[in-house]
Amino acid sequence: MKEVAAKITHPSAGENSLYEILNGACYACSLFDTYLLFESRDFLILIDQHAAHERILFEELRQRLAHEDDPDQPHPAQLLLDGDVLEVGSALEKTAFDHIQILQHAGFDFTRFGPGTLRLNQIPALGQSYDHRVVFSSLLDNLQQDQEQSAAFASLISGNMEKLYKTACKAAVKANQPLKEHEVETLIKRLNGMENPYTCPHGRPVLLKMTKRDLEKLFKRIL
Repeated sequence: MKEVAAKITHPSAGENSLYEILNGACYACSLFDTYLLFESRDFLILIDQHAAHERILFEELRQRLAHEDDPDQPHPAQLLLDGDVLEVGSALEKTAFDHIQILQHAGFDFTRFGPGTLRLNQIPALGQSYDHRVVFSSLLDNLQQDQEQSAAFASLISGNMEKLYKTACKAAVKANQPLKEHEVETLIKRLNGMENPYTCPHGRPVLLKMTKRDLEKLFKRIL
Protein backbone atom coordinates (compact mmCIF):
# COMPACT_ATOMS: atom_id res chain seq x y z
CA MET A 1 0.00 0.00 0.00
CA LYS A 2 1.39 3.38 -1.00
CA GLU A 3 1.73 5.81 1.89
CA VAL A 4 0.50 9.37 1.54
CA ALA A 5 2.25 12.08 3.53
CA ALA A 6 -0.05 14.13 5.76
CA LYS A 7 0.74 17.63 6.91
CA ILE A 8 0.43 17.63 10.69
CA THR A 9 1.46 20.73 12.61
CA HIS A 10 2.61 21.04 16.22
CA PRO A 11 2.10 24.61 17.51
CA SER A 12 4.91 25.91 19.68
CA ALA A 13 5.40 28.48 22.44
CA GLY A 14 5.11 32.07 21.28
CA GLU A 15 2.37 31.33 18.76
CA ASN A 16 -1.33 32.08 19.20
CA SER A 17 -3.07 31.15 22.44
CA LEU A 18 -4.62 27.71 22.71
CA TYR A 19 -8.12 29.17 22.40
CA GLU A 20 -7.07 30.97 19.21
CA ILE A 21 -5.71 27.73 17.78
CA LEU A 22 -8.90 25.86 18.69
CA ASN A 23 -10.77 28.76 17.04
CA GLY A 24 -14.27 27.56 17.82
CA ALA A 25 -13.54 23.85 17.39
CA CYS A 26 -15.86 21.70 19.49
CA TYR A 27 -14.96 18.70 21.61
CA ALA A 28 -16.07 15.61 19.72
CA CYS A 29 -14.84 12.57 21.63
CA SER A 30 -11.91 10.81 23.26
CA LEU A 31 -9.83 8.37 21.23
CA PHE A 32 -8.59 5.34 23.18
CA ASP A 33 -9.35 7.28 26.41
CA THR A 34 -6.08 9.13 25.75
CA TYR A 35 -6.44 11.66 22.92
CA LEU A 36 -9.08 14.40 23.03
CA LEU A 37 -10.51 15.13 19.58
CA PHE A 38 -11.72 18.63 18.69
CA GLU A 39 -13.19 19.40 15.28
CA SER A 40 -14.38 22.36 13.24
CA ARG A 41 -15.44 22.78 9.62
CA ASP A 42 -11.83 23.23 8.47
CA PHE A 43 -9.55 21.28 10.80
CA LEU A 44 -9.22 18.79 13.63
CA ILE A 45 -7.03 18.88 16.73
CA LEU A 46 -5.88 16.01 18.95
CA ILE A 47 -4.72 16.72 22.50
CA ASP A 48 -2.78 14.20 24.59
CA GLN A 49 -4.59 14.35 27.94
CA HIS A 50 -1.61 13.11 29.97
CA ALA A 51 0.87 15.53 28.39
CA ALA A 52 -1.62 18.39 28.83
CA HIS A 53 -2.23 17.68 32.51
CA GLU A 54 1.48 17.14 33.10
CA ARG A 55 2.16 20.65 31.73
CA ILE A 56 -0.54 22.14 33.98
CA LEU A 57 0.74 20.45 37.15
CA PHE A 58 4.35 21.35 36.35
CA GLU A 59 3.68 25.06 35.83
CA GLU A 60 1.30 25.40 38.78
CA LEU A 61 3.62 23.56 41.17
CA ARG A 62 6.59 25.59 39.93
CA GLN A 63 4.67 28.82 40.50
CA ARG A 64 3.65 27.80 44.02
CA LEU A 65 7.16 26.78 44.99
CA ALA A 66 8.78 29.84 43.44
CA HIS A 67 6.68 32.09 45.72
CA GLU A 68 7.24 30.04 48.86
CA ASP A 69 8.82 32.97 50.70
CA ASP A 70 6.13 35.50 49.70
CA PRO A 71 3.35 35.70 52.33
CA ASP A 72 1.23 37.79 49.95
CA GLN A 73 0.93 34.91 47.47
CA PRO A 74 -1.94 32.77 48.86
CA HIS A 75 -2.68 29.55 47.01
CA PRO A 76 -6.11 27.88 46.70
CA ALA A 77 -6.43 24.67 48.69
CA GLN A 78 -8.91 21.82 48.93
CA LEU A 79 -10.01 20.29 52.24
CA LEU A 80 -10.09 16.50 52.55
CA LEU A 81 -13.13 15.96 54.77
CA ASP A 82 -12.15 12.44 55.80
CA GLY A 83 -8.42 13.05 55.61
CA ASP A 84 -5.97 10.80 53.81
CA VAL A 85 -3.55 8.70 55.84
CA LEU A 86 -0.10 8.33 54.32
CA GLU A 87 2.70 6.12 55.64
CA VAL A 88 5.95 7.98 55.02
CA GLY A 89 8.39 6.53 57.56
CA SER A 90 10.09 8.25 60.46
CA ALA A 91 12.72 10.08 58.37
CA LEU A 92 10.19 11.72 56.01
CA GLU A 93 7.88 12.45 58.94
CA LYS A 94 10.68 14.51 60.49
CA THR A 95 11.34 16.20 57.13
CA ALA A 96 7.66 17.13 56.84
CA PHE A 97 7.56 18.85 60.23
CA ASP A 98 10.96 20.47 59.70
CA HIS A 99 9.50 22.13 56.57
CA ILE A 100 5.88 22.44 57.64
CA GLN A 101 5.62 26.16 56.79
CA ILE A 102 6.87 25.55 53.26
CA LEU A 103 4.44 22.68 52.71
CA GLN A 104 1.53 24.65 54.17
CA HIS A 105 2.31 27.58 51.89
CA ALA A 106 2.24 25.20 48.92
CA GLY A 107 -1.27 24.14 49.99
CA PHE A 108 -0.72 21.05 52.15
CA ASP A 109 -1.94 20.72 55.72
CA PHE A 110 -1.24 17.59 57.75
CA THR A 111 -1.08 16.17 61.26
CA ARG A 112 0.73 13.24 62.82
CA PHE A 113 -1.43 10.11 62.72
CA GLY A 114 1.02 7.65 64.25
CA PRO A 115 4.68 6.62 64.08
CA GLY A 116 5.91 7.43 60.57
CA THR A 117 2.35 8.19 59.46
CA LEU A 118 0.77 11.50 58.45
CA ARG A 119 -2.84 12.47 57.87
CA LEU A 120 -3.35 14.88 54.97
CA ASN A 121 -6.18 17.28 55.79
CA GLN A 122 -5.72 19.75 52.93
CA ILE A 123 -4.10 19.61 49.50
CA PRO A 124 -3.33 22.19 46.78
CA ALA A 125 -6.31 22.94 44.55
CA LEU A 126 -4.75 22.56 41.12
CA GLY A 127 -7.99 22.67 39.15
CA GLN A 128 -8.01 19.06 37.98
CA SER A 129 -8.03 15.63 39.54
CA TYR A 130 -4.47 14.57 40.33
CA ASP A 131 -2.63 12.15 42.60
CA HIS A 132 -1.96 14.36 45.63
CA ARG A 133 -0.27 11.48 47.46
CA VAL A 134 2.38 11.28 44.74
CA VAL A 135 2.94 15.05 44.76
CA PHE A 136 3.25 15.21 48.56
CA SER A 137 5.58 12.20 48.76
CA SER A 138 7.76 13.49 45.92
CA LEU A 139 8.11 16.90 47.55
CA LEU A 140 9.08 15.28 50.85
CA ASP A 141 11.71 13.19 49.05
CA ASN A 142 13.09 16.30 47.37
CA LEU A 143 13.22 18.23 50.64
CA GLN A 144 14.96 15.39 52.43
CA GLN A 145 17.58 15.03 49.69
CA ASP A 146 18.27 18.75 49.39
CA GLN A 147 17.70 20.14 52.87
CA GLU A 148 21.42 20.74 53.44
CA GLN A 149 21.69 23.08 50.46
CA SER A 150 18.21 24.58 50.54
CA ALA A 151 15.96 25.95 53.23
CA ALA A 152 13.41 27.18 50.69
CA PHE A 153 11.56 25.49 47.87
CA ALA A 154 12.53 28.21 45.40
CA SER A 155 16.21 27.32 45.42
CA LEU A 156 15.46 23.62 45.76
CA ILE A 157 13.34 23.57 42.63
CA SER A 158 15.52 25.91 40.57
CA GLY A 159 18.36 23.41 40.82
CA ASN A 160 16.23 20.30 40.46
CA MET A 161 13.71 20.89 37.67
CA GLU A 162 13.95 17.26 36.61
CA LYS A 163 12.48 16.25 39.98
CA LEU A 164 9.55 18.56 39.40
CA TYR A 165 9.09 17.08 35.90
CA LYS A 166 8.86 13.60 37.42
CA THR A 167 6.46 14.74 40.13
CA ALA A 168 4.10 16.25 37.55
CA CYS A 169 4.37 13.18 35.32
CA LYS A 170 3.52 10.72 38.11
CA ALA A 171 0.58 12.77 39.39
CA ALA A 172 -1.05 13.64 36.04
CA VAL A 173 -4.05 11.83 34.56
CA LYS A 174 -2.91 8.79 32.65
CA ALA A 175 -3.44 7.44 29.16
CA ASN A 176 -6.42 5.05 29.00
CA GLN A 177 -8.12 7.02 31.79
CA PRO A 178 -11.63 8.15 30.77
CA LEU A 179 -12.42 11.83 31.36
CA LYS A 180 -15.91 13.26 31.67
CA GLU A 181 -16.86 16.17 29.44
CA HIS A 182 -16.69 18.72 32.26
CA GLU A 183 -13.20 17.43 33.13
CA VAL A 184 -12.12 17.95 29.53
CA GLU A 185 -13.51 21.50 29.67
CA THR A 186 -11.57 22.23 32.87
CA LEU A 187 -8.40 20.73 31.43
CA ILE A 188 -8.55 22.93 28.32
CA LYS A 189 -9.39 26.05 30.32
CA ARG A 190 -6.39 25.60 32.60
CA LEU A 191 -4.10 24.55 29.76
CA ASN A 192 -4.93 27.80 27.96
CA GLY A 193 -3.55 29.74 30.93
CA MET A 194 -0.16 28.02 30.84
CA GLU A 195 3.03 29.75 29.76
CA ASN A 196 3.67 27.00 27.22
CA PRO A 197 0.58 24.85 26.57
CA TYR A 198 2.06 23.10 23.54
CA THR A 199 4.58 20.66 25.04
CA CYS A 200 4.82 18.61 28.21
CA PRO A 201 7.73 19.48 30.56
CA HIS A 202 9.90 16.90 28.80
CA GLY A 203 9.25 18.42 25.37
CA ARG A 204 6.69 16.01 23.92
CA PRO A 205 3.90 17.69 21.92
CA VAL A 206 0.61 18.25 23.74
CA LEU A 207 -1.43 18.69 20.57
CA LEU A 208 -1.37 18.21 16.83
CA LYS A 209 -3.46 19.88 14.16
CA MET A 210 -4.57 18.67 10.73
CA THR A 211 -6.64 20.60 8.22
CA LYS A 212 -9.64 19.17 6.42
CA ARG A 213 -7.75 19.63 3.15
CA ASP A 214 -4.85 17.47 4.34
CA LEU A 215 -7.28 14.80 5.52
CA GLU A 216 -8.96 14.80 2.12
CA LYS A 217 -5.55 14.36 0.50
CA LEU A 218 -5.02 11.23 2.59
CA PHE A 219 -8.21 9.77 1.14
CA LYS A 220 -7.27 11.05 -2.34
CA ARG A 221 -10.44 13.08 -2.60
CA ILE A 222 -8.26 15.93 -3.83
CA LEU A 223 -4.73 16.13 -5.22
